[in-house]
Amino acid sequence: MREDFKKLLLEYPQILKVIPLLIAKRTTDVIIINDTVQKYYYNFKKMNYSIDEYALFMENTGIFDLLSNHLRANLYDYILGVEVGLDTNTRKNRTGKAMETLVESYILQSGFVKEKNYFTQVSKNRLKEDFNIDLSNLKIDEIFKSNRWIV
Repeated sequence: MREDFKKLLLEYPQILKVIPLLIAKRTTDVIIINDTVQKYYYNFKKMNYSIDEYALFMENTGIFDLLSNHLRANLYDYILGVEVGLDTNTRKNRTGKAMETLVESYILQSGFVKEKNYFTQVSKNRLKEDFNIDLSNLKIDEIFKSNRWIV
């Protein structure tokens, strides 16, 4: 599959633009963090890496595996489903943000002070530094130790 992909990309470089959609990304720039927490900035509008490196992207993100082993319907149906999911997720994010704002207004009306006794979306590092709460043993750390890439 790797060799077929490279030949296809050489002949039809415009296919690069649809690759992010296969991993449910709408942007043409995708940041990858690999198992050594190294960052790569892939551009899917204009190639900024070699074809081999884009093939490595396809392999390490599981796209080759998806296309060869898990695609039950045709690619068009899969992408249509991803688009529907992305639209649903976008709506969910908008309503989630609206609810967050509404709840925050009640919290502030109750006398809490933001960044004093009320905090929003606190990172693991801040929890450790400010409150001595260590969440480093959460499963998300196992993802960084695997051979798969985080997109």
